[in-house]
Amino acid sequence: MKRQSGAVLFLALLMTLMLTGLLVLEVEKTTVEIAMVGNERFAKTAYAVAEGGLVATTAKASQDPQGFLAFAALHNYIIKDEDLNFTVYDLAAAGSFGREGANASIVEFETEMTHPFVTNRIPGYSLQGLCFRRYIWTTTSKYGLGEEAGPNTTSVEHTQRLSVQRARSMVYLGPVPCNL
Repeated sequence: MKRQSGAVLFLALLMTLMLTGLLVLEVEKTTVEIAMVGNERFAKTAYAVAEGGLVATTAKASQDPQGFLAFAALHNYIIKDEDLNFTVYDLAAAGSFGREGANASIVEFETEMTHPFVTNRIPGYSLQGLCFRRYIWTTTSKYGLGEEAGPNTTSVEHTQRLSVQRARSMVYLGPVPCNL
């Protein structure tokens, strides 16, 4: 009788150990999945920053196309968010990025302009002596949390995350005087 109760105790301990192992594996799997969802969210936000950078640069160019070309030449045809002289994103808790925006220490973009292709033909325009310049604009954005928490923290809230994304657009800028 005593041998049977020892075997039952051994089997109960073995089952408890197996269930604990399965629980640990499931917790680890869930932690990885939560991190993956967070990374996906950061990537989508960074892409939105890149698209916003394209829109902001296009808005600046549409105000004064000829002036913008001189402005772009001064910046070697790479326009950064701080070059635009207006705030594109609101990082307050109720701003562009929600509660997370107040913690974002890296929100920036730069738009690189290719060498222009000059054309006098664009649908809807018939302007004598004026042309348009076609550019491919590539905006690279960075969105993330920096190292402000310090290197020795292990909390999920203080991890360093950075996502870099690109958006590309074809832009016709003009009308500008023809150099043909």
